[in-house]
Amino acid sequence: MDVRENLFIDIGSNLTDKMFDGIYHKKKHENDLKHVLNRAKTNNVEKIIITCTCLEDIDKSLKICETYDPEGTFLFLTAGVHPTNCYEFIDEKGSIEEKDLLAKEEFENFIRDFKNESSATEEAPKQYTVGRQKGDGVSVTNVKTVIEGKEDCKDMRKESFKIPGFLYNGKDHDYLEELKKKIANNSNRIVSIGEIGLDFDRLYFCPKYIQIKYFIYQMQLVEMFRLPIFLHMRNCSDTFFEILEKYKPLIEDVGAVIHSFTDKEEIIEKINNYKNLYIGVNGCSLKTLENINAVKKIPMDLLLLETDAPWCSIKKTHASYHFIKEKYEKRNYTNLKKARNVIQCNDSTIFKERNEPYNIVDIAEITYKIKGADIPFHSFCQNMVNIKKEDTKDAVKAHFEAIEECKEKKEKYVKCFNNWYRNNFLKGDLTQACDDYYEDYQICVLNDLNKKGLGHLRHLEKK
Repeated sequence: MDVRENLFIDIGSNLTDKMFDGIYHKKKHENDLKHVLNRAKTNNVEKIIITCTCLEDIDKSLKICETYDPEGTFLFLTAGVHPTNCYEFIDEKGSIEEKDLLAKEEFENFIRDFKNESSATEEAPKQYTVGRQKGDGVSVTNVKTVIEGKEDCKDMRKESFKIPGFLYNGKDHDYLEELKKKIANNSNRIVSIGEIGLDFDRLYFCPKYIQIKYFIYQMQLVEMFRLPIFLHMRNCSDTFFEILEKYKPLIEDVGAVIHSFTDKEEIIEKINNYKNLYIGVNGCSLKTLENINAVKKIPMDLLLLETDAPWCSIKKTHASYHFIKEKYEKRNYTNLKKARNVIQCNDSTIFKERNEPYNIVDIAEITYKIKGADIPFHSFCQNMVNIKKEDTKDAVKAHFEAIEECKEKKEKYVKCFNNWYRNNFLKGDLTQACDDYYEDYQICVLNDLNKKGLGHLRHLEKK
């Protein structure tokens, strides 16, 4: 298929992974990220959103952006903590002691109330004790939940920082505040909150109740910055959608994508109940016949493409492999296993063992053939991106014009934020003030975009 005129956005690529440094089990080749990005551009990948799964990823991704895309038009990133990394909220090394946890019994009580749609609103809200043991420098604090029933949750998106059930006051508080600071100071690069969600397939990394707590916890970032959400969902659909339902107005307002979709057809029906909730498809979404049947059911206006590189490549064992078999067999791969020395790379050096953004066209071709679209491939690709090349340039230009025109308001917000961190004892007092400054800045930008007729661009087109 001719891909020369197509426009691709890879909504999820893990460019901070060590494979792009040439490290697999041991060093195999030199860092070849420059060549990886060059190959992506030759396949008309016009934007890549780097997936971040922890604070360290954000710093690495920002460095990648400045190194390989100083103009700020090609590389962007998410900001958030992956469910399997949620221990980092409590201990950055991954070790954890019971004193650092919300007591499991209290957590379970909270979740029962969080799920309970018929709880009586006339009763006083329950209180939960959170915090570390005495002697750690953090006092035990009682806080009220804001969840009293379904009706009260409808306007939750209007209540900044009132995410239910937890007071952040220790290590997790500092971690979340650092996330906020990163997002506030890098608004030209960070386009989404994520990767956040639940992963019940890999509980050996992080138990359910910690994942759930910090999924809810990170919704504060969505609430504060009004950015779309890059969601992770694995073997957890019941719990996942119970949480999403509580934030439905917020999700429909800012938009979200469930990336690397591998669930059954019936889950697509649940997704259809939300406005602005999209589905990301990559190689893992095309692995089995059941996966393929599910992808057939995804509405075109909900479909987004990703590689999830260096993972989720199309393999010979995949049910979808036959769609691109001829193309793959013609590719000249470099064999890592036979390499005795560190391999020197160029723009033509491709490794079968690693996925990369260049391969997004393969995901597009397979999806096109699976869905049996009755339109040309070029039109199919444009429909998924939902924006033409010239419109993209206009959107980028308009966004940065709006930021420039609202520069004074942004400077006030950043100054407030910096003061907040220099004067720790004033954190609580300045929280609302910083919120107000950010809201003024955000309203200014959105109003300016609306004047240009671009106020309703989807999340991939905002930057």
